[in-house]
Amino acid sequence: MLFRSYSFSSNVWKAGDYYQAKFDTTGYSGISFSFDMTRSSTGPATWIIEMSTNGGASFSTLNASYTAIVAGATGSGTSAWTSGGVQSAFNSSYNLGAAADNASEVIVRIRALVDPVNSSNVYQAGGTARIDNILVNGTLVPAPGAVALVGLAGLMARRRRG
Repeated sequence: MLFRSYSFSSNVWKAGDYYQAKFDTTGYSGISFSFDMTRSSTGPATWIIEMSTNGGASFSTLNASYTAIVAGATGSGTSAWTSGGVQSAFNSSYNLGAAADNASEVIVRIRALVDPVNSSNVYQAGGTARIDNILVNGTLVPAPGAVALVGLAGLMARRRRG
C-alpha cells in the first residue's frame, strides 16, 4: 500500500498546531508510517507523533518527544533541505502496531509541543516547519476465500501431474 507523497511547508506555528494524515488500511497488516521533516532555526523544535484508530476520539503516542532537525545547521550533519526523494537524515519511520491493521480509519498526527522561538528564546511567529515524503506501507492480507482457492489450485495442479 502506498500513500501519495505530499510536501507541506507552514509558518506561524503555536504549540498544539499539527500536521495530520488520515488513511484506510482495510485489508492490510504490518502498517508503517514514515516522513521527512525539517524546520527553520525559529520553527518549533519539539513535536509529538500520535495515532488514532477511533476517528480522533483518543490518540496513542508513537513518539513523545520528536525533535525536528534544522536543515544545514552546524553540527546537524545535514545540508540544505530539498523536496526530491527521501532524505535519510530527516526521515522518521514508525511501525503502527496491530491497532492499525485492517482499520477503516487511521489518523497519524505530528503536533508541535512548543512555540517556535528565536535565538533569544522569544516567540517567533514566522518559524517554519516542513514535511515531505509521507509514506504508508503495509502488507496485503488475502481474503480467506482467496487462500483456499490458492490451496485448491495447488491440489488440482498436483492431481493433474499424477
